[in-house]
Amino acid sequence: MHFITLVLAWSLYTNQSGFLLSKGTNLFWDQKILILITGYLIVTFPTSKVIWSLIKKWSHQDDPNQDSDESLKGGGKIIGILERVLIFTFVYLNQFEAIGFLLAAKSVFRFGDLTQAKDQRRTEYILVGTLLSFSIAIFIGIAIKKILG
Repeated sequence: MHFITLVLAWSLYTNQSGFLLSKGTNLFWDQKILILITGYLIVTFPTSKVIWSLIKKWSHQDDPNQDSDESLKGGGKIIGILERVLIFTFVYLNQFEAIGFLLAAKSVFRFGDLTQAKDQRRTEYILVGTLLSFSIAIFIGIAIKKILG
């Protein structure tokens, strides 16, 4: 949003708004851009709902937005969305090594939580959610790449 605000302010200041509007409209209606935007939209909230519906039977909570006192409200959902956006971008850019780095980094951050909790059910729940999230993002990324050629 900050970048868009700067571009709009620049275009108004330099009287380039007509040029920007025509180029922006052409860019937005480009079929490849629309397909790419669709891919990004799919890996955000719709995928969160799919993952929640698949793993909620193992959750210790009835409400996906109700987190424990020790975590941020909705933090897991936001982390999942961000990781899927990153994975989708990495697949699109053929940077599969970065996906491995992201998985390793997440594992390092979660390792302490999971070993201290000594709760096998919670560990498996987090692992299933993470693997579903990564798998769906990779699948959607590869599908969008195939569609775009």
